[in-house]
Amino acid sequence: NPINLIENSNMENHFAWSGSSALVSGVDTYTTAQAHSYGESYRLHGDYVSFKHIVQWIPVRGKSTDTYVVSGWAKGASLSKVNNPDSRFCLAVTVVYTDGTKRDLDDIEFDRYVRDWQYVSKAFTVQHPDYPDKIAARLEIYCVYDFNGNGAYFDDVQLIKDVAPTYTYDDEGNLTSVKDLAEQKSEYEFSNNVLVRTLNPTGSSYINSYYWNDKNRLESSVA
Repeated sequence: NPINLIENSNMENHFAWSGSSALVSGVDTYTTAQAHSYGESYRLHGDYVSFKHIVQWIPVRGKSTDTYVVSGWAKGASLSKVNNPDSRFCLAVTVVYTDGTKRDLDDIEFDRYVRDWQYVSKAFTVQHPDYPDKIAARLEIYCVYDFNGNGAYFDDVQLIKDVAPTYTYDDEGNLTSVKDLAEQKSEYEFSNNVLVRTLNPTGSSYINSYYWNDKNRLESSVA
């Protein structure tokens, strides 16, 4: 079975996660106020002028073509990009290579218009697009709530290494399928660069349905 490389992924044990310098003691913290599973999550309180995140550094070893899947749950009352274009509500990944260089991957964004618990997932390769022989030394996994209002809760974050010799992308650069050595395959379906469906090798799937009003703004989303 795949092993989750994230320690304290369900936020129950109050260790392993480090916070940015803007976090406020007693405000940005583990809490029982909300939880996706078990009894606790991690709360980041909104601040319009601050970088706010928690992070884990995960040492990794392997090949330049290794593939991982990162996922997690969050519940928030985020500002829209219209209110603050610099605001973020997402999971984020940074690949650090053995030569000390870093590569930030695209944000894995949560839906800003959903107020209930929601799930995001993304498969990625550590291979550098310009220097394909570079080897990853660690992965930095972030729960991010930068330059935002109100607050957000994060829970059940996972990082799984997948033995994946083949993977394919769509025209937007989204990783659309990962096929492992046992011929199991995870598929990711996008529409207008938005993840709408995830199909796992077990046959289970997550489906996001989006309904747009006449002003072309997201009105509701059901996972």
